[in-house]
Amino acid sequence: MNLKSVLIAAAAILSPVAASAQDWTGYYLGAEATRAQGDSSADVTLGGQWSSESAALRNGVTALWSTELEPDGFGGAIFGGYNHEMSSGMVIGFEASYAFLNAEASRLTPQTVATSTFPALTYSVGNSAEINSAFNLRGRLGYDFEPLMAYVIVGYSWADATFGAEILSNGGYSKIGESSESVGGVTWGLGGAWRLNPNWSVRAEYTRTEYEDGEFATTYRPGSTFTSPAYTETFSQDLSLDTLSIGFTWHY
Repeated sequence: MNLKSVLIAAAAILSPVAASAQDWTGYYLGAEATRAQGDSSADVTLGGQWSSESAALRNGVTALWSTELEPDGFGGAIFGGYNHEMSSGMVIGFEASYAFLNAEASRLTPQTVATSTFPALTYSVGNSAEINSAFNLRGRLGYDFEPLMAYVIVGYSWADATFGAEILSNGGYSKIGESSESVGGVTWGLGGAWRLNPNWSVRAEYTRTEYEDGEFATTYRPGSTFTSPAYTETFSQDLSLDTLSIGFTWHY
């Protein structure tokens, strides 16, 4: 087979004319690469023996420990679903997917003065957020521009997330907390798919998911001072993710 024959065969496979003869009705499977980037704000509430400390110290520790993280990472996903194209060109569909997001962020401060009222008392504090994977159920509504289908996405996502926090003072006060849980949230976004031939298409999507808050508390590390009466810290940590994905779909 010469070069001319190869180019003619490739043009036939990728031809929009051939692809446009195919509507989007039917089942499909696919895989995609993802880039997830988000925001996760941690808000700490001090309780227990903290009430005996000055307002300046409590406010200083709270401000030092409450922070915003930006977890991000590269991953991938597998998906499957069904589309139905109407005679008008409108396309409705339903899809389920499982994504490996691998998005994380963390920080640990050096020993820092929490308030000028007590310059000799310093704290090192840390926060972390990690989103490992997510299961998604989504509906979509689009239009067939032959061979391009553009669509909007609305759905729900459940993510496996781990949130953490820690504190260590120069006086030996040492605590740590972590929560691994499934958090749910509403997803919306935009996408486009380009039909390459009757059996294959390539797609790109942007989605945003606002997850519910994660809740957890700290516990004393072995050897910590001031263990009794107890100081308590509880965290509420929110999470939102923006995800870009590019993938291939097999239609059957």
